[in-house]
Amino acid sequence: TTSFVYLASLNVLREYCELEGARIEVIQLPFPCKSAAELTQHFEDGLKRLKAQGANIRFALLDHVSSQPAIMLPVKEMVQACRAHGAPDMEVAIDGAHSVGSTNFDV
Repeated sequence: TTSFVYLASLNVLREYCELEGARIEVIQLPFPCKSAAELTQHFEDGLKRLKAQGANIRFALLDHVSSQPAIMLPVKEMVQACRAHGAPDMEVAIDGAHSVGSTNFDV
């Protein structure tokens, strides 16, 4: 997950990981940042660092619009980075609760 994760979501993830013996890694993202590309690059660098340390990255929890700070994250690009650097069976969950009312949806 990233440093912008919603705390309640992180707490649920932490509880599950403790039960399953998994480890949570939080990738620190810069704030303020200059662009979505900068956020994506920091995220991808974090994934590469974890992989180089031998981590088997199997799950990512990403916020679409973060609670604090209230910014829209480039989740499409971040998911692509997960696919490139995570395990082949890696799963990605997007917390979109703060997206409602913050973005346009075409359903």
